[in-house]
Amino acid sequence: MSSHAARPSLAELRQVSDKLLLWFDEVRQQLAEEVSSGDAAEQQDTLSALSVTYYRVRRTRDNYFPRQLFGEPAWDILLDLYINHGQGRKISVSSLCVAAMVPATTALRYIAMLEDQGLLRKVASEHDRRVSLVELTDKGCAAMEAYMTSVAVEIVDLLAERRRNAG
Repeated sequence: MSSHAARPSLAELRQVSDKLLLWFDEVRQQLAEEVSSGDAAEQQDTLSALSVTYYRVRRTRDNYFPRQLFGEPAWDILLDLYINHGQGRKISVSSLCVAAMVPATTALRYIAMLEDQGLLRKVASEHDRRVSLVELTDKGCAAMEAYMTSVAVEIVDLLAERRRNAG
């Protein structure tokens, strides 16, 4: 069998492309409605899902490029805290060190820097006073929500523009 036999025709590719664009448009509509809706819980769910996807995409990048090329421990810490904030969880310092994917001393330095910036705070665990938990401050949460909303709007705009240009 030749390699050309399995290839779809240009017409088939256009048909699939049209379907994908239609689906993207539907998703864009839903995302735009969720991002702009007054339902805070729905908006939080959307932004949390976007944050999880963002974190997963960052980890996927590690499969293709050396991790040390893109070291952003502060961002990884903020993403992890925001994801867990959406789920109502505080995270231990040791878990944040793992999420940052850097040595503990480096992660601790960034945690201290983010705390100095007022973006996160450490609190003692209610169950074990030896354990420090970390959570976003109101300032940190607001900054992450504003950023994630901005990213969501950019995605919506990109998909809408692609749809307009295709049709």
